[in-house]
Amino acid sequence: MAPEFLKVSPNNKIPALEDRSTGVTLFESGAILMYLADQYDTDHTFLPAVTDAKARAEVLSWVIWSCASCNPALGQMVHFYK
Repeated sequence: MAPEFLKVSPNNKIPALEDRSTGVTLFESGAILMYLADQYDTDHTFLPAVTDAKARAEVLSWVIWSCASCNPALGQMVHFYK
């Protein structure tokens, strides 16, 4: 609940990221992955360029699926298992 962390992650959860080279702050894994790919993946190996709409849409579908379906289920499993 530290005020410094809440500035980066208002929901007070990890992951969170502060890109010191741009001043951008992000929270939630999908947003962080897409930001890093757009910002630093200059050869578009992780996230295809906007000009390759079909390939980009497929990658984004898997990123969103991971955030919305897979990761929450795994997080709950670990929480209740432990």
